[in-house]
Amino acid sequence: MITFRDIFNKFVLLSDGDFFLKYHINEMMFIIYKDSDEEKVKCIEGINFSYISTEKLQLLLGCSIVGTGTEYQFEYGLTKDQVLAYLFDIQSIDGSNNAYKRYVGKGEGYVLYNLQGKIRNFFEISGNDYYLRFQNQRCLAKKGPKDGDEVVISFNPVAFDKLISNPENERKLIFLLASNDIVLFIRSSEKFFH
Repeated sequence: MITFRDIFNKFVLLSDGDFFLKYHINEMMFIIYKDSDEEKVKCIEGINFSYISTEKLQLLLGCSIVGTGTEYQFEYGLTKDQVLAYLFDIQSIDGSNNAYKRYVGKGEGYVLYNLQGKIRNFFEISGNDYYLRFQNQRCLAKKGPKDGDEVVISFNPVAFDKLISNPENERKLIFLLASNDIVLFIRSSEKFFH
């Protein structure tokens, strides 16, 4: 049986801790940890933050491995959310408005999701400055009712924060988009507003 240790053995470890290992290979990130629910070692890929099996990992990395069957050992098990929260320095996410605070860093900001509801980026606010943590711009944050009176689109997390905290905007559907493009294309569909 091939293990994650067998596959990653030939690659250079980027960082390790008591409960995870992180590799950057071919501009991709992989996080290995022990899942506390299933009590087994798992790997998260850093594009969609989804689990990847040893078979798919070998195909993705283009390697053929003869396995030893010896897997990584971790003293502590965690959930996927705990590992990602630690790695990206997220202390808490407010589900009502997508705002987050950091453990260590002084910044805060908004979590941006894709249309399927998966976390894709963080729009960081640090003093008067703001920036995206990753290059991915195909994501958004939203606040307000789907059947709102108006739709407001913002490209600035500071402006978004002011808009959603203003009681006058309760009946407005407000979006924060991760872009500063000159052209904005919106497809009119029911799916977009879910």
